[in-house]
Amino acid sequence: EAHTVELSSEWVASFARMEMRKNGRSKAREQGRCAPERRMELPEQENETSRAVMAERAQERVLQERRYGAHAAIVRMLEADLNQSFDSIAHGELPVLWPSVPL
Repeated sequence: EAHTVELSSEWVASFARMEMRKNGRSKAREQGRCAPERRMELPEQENETSRAVMAERAQERVLQERRYGAHAAIVRMLEADLNQSFDSIAHGELPVLWPSVPL
């Protein structure tokens, strides 16, 4: 069963612009026209937190691979599409936020 994700022309144009900028920076770096990338050192607490989050994400990805097998990438794409649709509607409609209070 084939699954497809349809992207709007705005998303496709955005991806194309990102690739063009990325390629431009790479070429400029190769030609010595811009400074090499600088790595920013994080304070130890932030660095530990970042590593913990990255480890959680890696573990989640492994669990998804086990759960969905060969379809894991498709499930991630569908989930991303659903999130993008929700965000688009939420930003367009500006719904009133209801407090979430446990009873």
